[in-house]
Amino acid sequence: QVYKLGSIGRAVDVARFKNYVELRAELSRMFGLDGQLDQRNGWQLVFVDKENDLLLVGDDPWEEFVSSVRGIRILSPSEVSYYTSDERSAEIV
Repeated sequence: QVYKLGSIGRAVDVARFKNYVELRAELSRMFGLDGQLDQRNGWQLVFVDKENDLLLVGDDPWEEFVSSVRGIRILSPSEVSYYTSDERSAEIV
């Protein structure tokens, strides 16, 4: 499942893609984020793996990602800012 705040979750079979570029392109199209779903624009893709860890999409080799992903979340620039802010980091510790 892929989730984005304010949108209905959508099922995606990540195994049908060859790489992260194809996955990002399809998710951009599905959620109306054409040209915006890359790190330069502040949008981030994160995923939950089989161990319930939250990781950035693209950090692992593609094959490892495909075998371990349980869910994907599209974070808006404001969500990214919230999760990476110093105040939020202090709350987590």
